[in-house]
Amino acid sequence: NDRVQYERRPEISAKDAPTKDELRELVQYARARKLEVVPQVQTLGHCNYLLDKPGYAKYAENTKQDKRFGRWSYCPSNPGIYDGVFDLFDEVIEVFQPERFFHIGHDEFTFVPFGACERCRKSEPHVLVEKEVKRLHAHLAKKKLRALMWGDELLEEHHGGAPHNTYKAISGLP
Repeated sequence: NDRVQYERRPEISAKDAPTKDELRELVQYARARKLEVVPQVQTLGHCNYLLDKPGYAKYAENTKQDKRFGRWSYCPSNPGIYDGVFDLFDEVIEVFQPERFFHIGHDEFTFVPFGACERCRKSEPHVLVEKEVKRLHAHLAKKKLRALMWGDELLEEHHGGAPHNTYKAISGLP
């Protein structure tokens, strides 16, 4: 998230974010102990680290900040968000050099109204989720990585049930 000193998008980095060299050392330390490091960049939900930065609020799903969560999720139908997301992915991949997997987060995005913006209203939430995951998956597949994600929004009995019914996306995911 913002815990990397990004070069392509330095405005996203937290002031006390570790340097890329510090993170590389941590990865080497873990690998020396036979641990597989799987980096994660939160997408769709938990994105206040991005959307609360100057210039990024325009990508928020909800123009009004939620009292508890702030600008929590980005609009998956706004193509402009993906330049930034893929810049973050690519820099994190460069630093962590994952062997097989990359975690896209993708949890708890229905904690605020989802599919409510002007661009998304015409689509059912599960269709938005399916398109979003496929887009992220395709980017990672080009880098020979498999996308991992949290499953709460794909479980009807968890966050994936009514009113958004995002659980319906699971059958269309790669």
